Amino acid sequence: MKNMIIKQPKIFLFVLINLLFISGCAIQNDSTTATLYPSSTGEGFTSNPTFTRTPSVIATQTSTPIYTHTPLPTLSSEDAMDFVKEMIKTNGGCEFPCWWGITPGKTSWNETRHFIETFVTSIEERPYRLLTEFLAYYPYPQAIDEQYVTVFYVNPDKIIELIVAPTGRGTIQDVLLQFGPPSEIWIRSTGNISGLAYYQMALLYTEKSIMILFDARRSGLENYREGYIPFCAKDFLDFSISFLWPPDTSLPFTSLVQYIPGKVPIERYGLIIDVSDIDETLFYNLFSTDPEACFETKEEIWPFPPTPISTP
Repeated sequence: MKNMIIKQPKIFLFVLINLLFISGCAIQNDSTTATLYPSSTGEGFTSNPTFTRTPSVIATQTSTPIYTHTPLPTLSSEDAMDFVKEMIKTNGGCEFPCWWGITPGKTSWNETRHFIETFVTSIEERPYRLLTEFLAYYPYPQAIDEQYVTVFYVNPDKIIELIVAPTGRGTIQDVLLQFGPPSEIWIRSTGNISGLAYYQMALLYTEKSIMILFDARRSGLENYREGYIPFCAKDFLDFSISFLWPPDTSLPFTSLVQYIPGKVPIERYGLIIDVSDIDETLFYNLFSTDPEACFETKEEIWPFPPTPISTP
């Protein structure tokens, strides 16, 4: 298929991804789940990927310690808002996959809760397979309903296994310049729906234990080259979701996909090199330097791109 790098006019971007973190969005396929895409597209989670990691990398506990932390003072609404703004800006002085001083594979849920209870408005708990899922809601003025939610997945030893959190404001270009070329890039699209397409891009940094997920909406496809769907930098929101897991741990996209809001099956995603004419290196070179960069895929492959044929 022919690759086209094009320029496009500014379009109005709907703030879709904020909805994920405002209405009990994250990661449960029930009535509280806010999906990324319209229900008419038939999105549903049908596969059952396994959360896999390298056991030898993560220190485990033979018993759950009993913490007797002295409760920290709860911040006022105004102070909590200021605190969250500062943490989103600085990440608490640590680097991903650490989030606000909380490191997956090391920090316990007891320690985490002791810290976040000073500024969150509520915490929900529910089981998730062999893990426990905790949704922590906290104030943020630029979000719908002025709050975000971060999801913590905790193992039976009460250690944080995975964190799913709003990254804050930042474009794809910002992420690429900060973290460098991704190990893998996974994309998907709803296909052309009456001239409209929703699409998604996951930038996977395997060695850094990070995945950054962006969402986009493209209208006016009836005016675009027939038979193709463009993926353009300007279509993506300047807001993303971070997936963070223990350092030096192997966690492939096939396992991470089950934690993406909307519960979309892995079969609807394709590696960028398999569904377009560019690879991760060319994508990085284009999108890290040109805020109007685009690539395109054939419309006919969506919503289910072909499965790559492995060669011996």
